[in-house]
Amino acid sequence: MAQEKAEKKEESTANGTEEAAEVAKKLPKNVTLSRIEKHRVEVLRVLIHATIPLAYPPRFYKMIHTQGNDWSWLAHYNNALVGAICCRFEEQNDDRMYIMILGVLEAYRRIGIASSLLRRAIKQAVETPVVKSIALHVMVTNDLAIDFYKKHGFSAIERTPKYYTNLNQDAYLLSHLTS
Repeated sequence: MAQEKAEKKEESTANGTEEAAEVAKKLPKNVTLSRIEKHRVEVLRVLIHATIPLAYPPRFYKMIHTQGNDWSWLAHYNNALVGAICCRFEEQNDDRMYIMILGVLEAYRRIGIASSLLRRAIKQAVETPVVKSIALHVMVTNDLAIDFYKKHGFSAIERTPKYYTNLNQDAYLLSHLTS
């Protein structure tokens, strides 16, 4: 049993390398993607604070590393951290990948980094047989984000009143089917 798990992990790692190479072909020049390693969680916290108008507690960052590491990526431009996508698998919610965060520093927006991060997550979801959909919440007032996700095949499936309680904001639940 342990040997089977080790073989599957080895196969998954090899596939991850091939997948990363395929996604890299579509990356903007000077941009690379990497997994979120434990020693990078603090810089991820700083990046999120700079790109998203919400405060996340320390347990959120611990959860990203312990539960979401296989579903999360960092974007680097000339080796500088400029963006991230953090996802998690939600078995209890119809076997979906949930995008918790997608953020890119303002100076590096509109050059394809967010699209590259999202394509990487979509590719991983599509290639994971148990994932039936990808979902996320977006403030109803964030027209740029809504348009961005719609361009990538997402659609609004419901409006959640006061989803962002600290900001007193409603959110749309956006979804993208993987099959």
